[in-house]
Amino acid sequence: MSAAALSGPARAEAVAALANMTAAALRSRAGGCGERRTQDYLTRNQVRFAGTQLTVPMLTEPTSAQREAFSLLGASIPLTLK
Repeated sequence: MSAAALSGPARAEAVAALANMTAAALRSRAGGCGERRTQDYLTRNQVRFAGTQLTVPMLTEPTSAQREAFSLLGASIPLTLK
């Protein structure tokens, strides 16, 4: 709940807490959290299958925002590291 939605002592307490937050914490809070926060990066993992020495690189499925960003850049999503 935002400080603006509160009143009285609860509002004063929330405003004081925001005033004491570091710049990094404020940037993080502004970026959103929970379900609404979008992932900023694609994750690559090396997966080893049980009982084998075979490892396979795996890339997470890009979000719609990531696909749009690559599209706007006119770039394809890299599938391998160089």
